[in-house]
Amino acid sequence: MRTNRALLFIILGLLVIGGLIWLSRTPQGEELGVDIFRGTSPTPADRQPTPVGEDLLNRNEERINLSSLPDSQYQQTGRATLTETEDGVRVVVELGDADPAIDTSQPVHIHNGTCLEPGDIIYSLNPVNGGRSTTVLADVIFDDLRTDPPYIINAHKSIDELQVQTTCGELTL
Repeated sequence: MRTNRALLFIILGLLVIGGLIWLSRTPQGEELGVDIFRGTSPTPADRQPTPVGEDLLNRNEERINLSSLPDSQYQQTGRATLTETEDGVRVVVELGDADPAIDTSQPVHIHNGTCLEPGDIIYSLNPVNGGRSTTVLADVIFDDLRTDPPYIINAHKSIDELQVQTTCGELTL
């Protein structure tokens, strides 16, 4: 009798766990509104596509938030995404709406130093046009950007005003 009761509780427990797993997934395997195991509500930004092809090789990726400097008269934010590929490190810089006084083509660099005290330009990136820039740093790997930290990515107001930073973020590879 006790064995039957224990077996009944085990089966019931397995059914409850199986039901919870089934309820937290759609038939395609995507998460519903609440993940009962993490206690979170995933947003579309949380959902990552399944890697295919070259992306299977490119799992080294870092995202850096770019922010306006505290004493800057220009308010601009954005994001830089660095991805290590077979060809080098791909750097994609996306900047949000800029102050109208900011030139439409903005130089972007990787410097040594910090956002408050930028040092020398280590890598020049393609300028941001239309809110986006993509550059591949040929033959560069993440370890090259880890050897002499800190490094920053910053955007400048214009080619004529390189001393004016509009947004900056520190690399945290």
